[in-house]
Amino acid sequence: MLRLERQFGLRGIVLQWFSSYLTGRTFQVIYADSKSSMVIICCSVPQGSVLGPRMFILYMAGIEDAVAAHDVRLHAYTDDTQLKPRVSHAGSDNSCSHTRGVHY
Repeated sequence: MLRLERQFGLRGIVLQWFSSYLTGRTFQVIYADSKSSMVIICCSVPQGSVLGPRMFILYMAGIEDAVAAHDVRLHAYTDDTQLKPRVSHAGSDNSCSHTRGVHY
C-alpha cells in the first residue's frame, strides 16, 4: 500500500478501496460434499478480477529502472517477464558475455 501511495499518489478513500480489495481474503476448495480448510491469502491479486490487469500494471511499474541499475536485460510481454543478467566467464581473455534467462 505504501508503494501505491508514494509512487502513484493514491490517498484517502482510493487507497482504502485498494487496501480492502487486497486484504482479508481467504481460499477454500469445495468439491462435492467435501471442503478443504480455509487458507488466508496474504498476497497476490484475485485472478479473473476486473482490477487484476490494472494492479499488474501498477505492480510492474518501474521495473525497467530497477533492473537497468544492475546491468540486467529485461524482456517483458503481457505477464511474462524475463530477466537476463550478463555473466562473464572467468579466465576468458575477451570481454564476451553470455546471457542466461531468469523468469520473474
